[in-house]
Amino acid sequence: MVTRDTPAHRKKRVVAEGLITRSTWHTLNREFLMEDAVAHVTLADAKDVLMQALETGMSPLGLPAALLFEHGSLKLYLYEPIATDQQPVHDQDEVYVVTAGTGLFAIGATEDTLERRPFGPGDAIFVPAGSVHRFENFTDDFQTWVIMYGPDGGERPFATETTWPAPVTTM
Repeated sequence: MVTRDTPAHRKKRVVAEGLITRSTWHTLNREFLMEDAVAHVTLADAKDVLMQALETGMSPLGLPAALLFEHGSLKLYLYEPIATDQQPVHDQDEVYVVTAGTGLFAIGATEDTLERRPFGPGDAIFVPAGSVHRFENFTDDFQTWVIMYGPDGGERPFATETTWPAPVTTM
């Protein structure tokens, strides 16, 4: 049996299974989980949805995150880890856009090959699918947008792409 995973089907499934009430589903998702429509998500609204997701147990994998929007393979989350970053390796490519806080970002093919780089507000960090990664030594106010996209296993790199981190060039 094929399970459809669109916002409408997910709503029917979680309401039918009694996991959440219809009114809570609408409150959690507001206008964000719309198919084939323009979505505008403010950081303030995203924080409200995150708090509601945590209170109702609707956060993905029990992480301090909330799914705000889906379109095709693209998913937008707000993520606010507390003390440690517990997220697993992901099947899709992802981009983090840091909105607040500072710390170190660790990434590598394995735990033994992790490279660490400082991050701060406004930084964008690309993580290829399957990479070991995490935020470390971050401040209490740390939060980031998470954009996951593409097929399982990630996009195929172009022959001219470099590995992370790409060299810094100046013009």
